[in-house]
Amino acid sequence: MKYAHLERCRVTLTTEAPVFIGASNTEKLSKRECVYDRDKGLLYVPDIVKLIDTIGERGSLPAFEAFLTQAQSQQGDRMTLRDFLRNHNIPITPEAPWVRYTLRTASGDYPAMNTLNCFIKNVQGQPYIPGSSIKGAIRTALLAARSGEKELQSMANQAEQRPKTRWAGAEEYPLRVLRLNPDERKRTDAVNDLLRTLYVSDSAPFPLDSLIVCKKLELSADGEVHGTAQGSRSGRTSPPLYRECLRPGMSTHFYLTIDQRLAGTQLSMEKIAQALSAWYDLQRQRYDAQFRWEDVPLDGMNIPGVPLILGGGVGFQSKSLMYRLAEPEKAKAAIHKILSAQFFHTYKPYPSDPAPYRMKIAQVGERFYPMGRCSLRMEAE
Repeated sequence: MKYAHLERCRVTLTTEAPVFIGASNTEKLSKRECVYDRDKGLLYVPDIVKLIDTIGERGSLPAFEAFLTQAQSQQGDRMTLRDFLRNHNIPITPEAPWVRYTLRTASGDYPAMNTLNCFIKNVQGQPYIPGSSIKGAIRTALLAARSGEKELQSMANQAEQRPKTRWAGAEEYPLRVLRLNPDERKRTDAVNDLLRTLYVSDSAPFPLDSLIVCKKLELSADGEVHGTAQGSRSGRTSPPLYRECLRPGMSTHFYLTIDQRLAGTQLSMEKIAQALSAWYDLQRQRYDAQFRWEDVPLDGMNIPGVPLILGGGVGFQSKSLMYRLAEPEKAKAAIHKILSAQFFHTYKPYPSDPAPYRMKIAQVGERFYPMGRCSLRMEAE
């Protein structure tokens, strides 16, 4: 629907795979801040005020204070919140008054879980998807759609010269491509930025039972599934990584609004949908197709509607324009060089065939999914 010069669209987003969007400063919960019930495969996140009330009713507040400040238990192992509650005969059940919400683990037992990365939540404590995350994914697709070989080659040359830079030409390149007036000399002026004509709302919140605990997994080109507890070139071992994720099949809605007075014919809902679809198809052809998953069947690959790759843990290939280079092998070599320079402790060197050489996946039950894949249904109001 158009409101004068504003074109507004209601968009339904459905998660086709686990989606993770981290809370501010990557909020984490340790074993001293949540309770994992291995027998039931459940994780309990406490309401700290109600937990203190419950402990106070048992007369155990001095012991709880000591627990919070004590580094180790008498046995030499770090005491967990679960240990403390059991020692003081405080029930651990989903119905306990101190439980804020309960998470189900996506698969199997998680004995090695030391910390849990939390999903972003609103002031009511409900998970949601920020409009900035959605707009960032749209921005990448529009950059890919509007970039010519000249711009892409310039970016590739910068990456070749400065591989440790997180985004080649970050200060100047995007505004040069996504500009309202192509003839404007002030290419980097934010007033000339095409994306200032696009407004993306935050999504409606999800219920808390939409969240599950997913372990970070990686799929290699030969079809092997790897966890994150592995040695690096430096000899260090990285612990397994666990996240609160939206489970597949969850739906919400948000709104896209375009200021047509400024955008003119340069931006429309149709062009956004086309850019997202083209960007996803390119990733499928140049990256996904290099992996074997006959023995590890991946769901969430064929996305109905308009595809969107969203959130954290989705992999470098979902955010890099290198795949738009005309020569796939040159793009692959450039990506390997960038990742080798930025993650020199852990990254496998070229000539591994896929770039990056592992696909980020998650397991839910018996099924595996590539991270962050969603579908959109756009409906004009």
